[in-house]
Amino acid sequence: MENVKHALKHIYWIGHSPCAGKSKVARILTEDYGFHYYKSDDAYDDHMERSTGTRSDRFLS
Repeated sequence: MENVKHALKHIYWIGHSPCAGKSKVARILTEDYGFHYYKSDDAYDDHMERSTGTRSDRFLS
């Protein structure tokens, strides 16, 4: 688990309830600081197509 924490230490997660302004904050951070804005909703279908029961069985239960 420490390896995962180290590998993801450069990633900032923005979470809150729906319609709380997460996307707006992310866009501002992208514009002001040059962050990469990764919208997981946009990648959901691709992630699901690449996921298999053997690779992600703990998420399918």
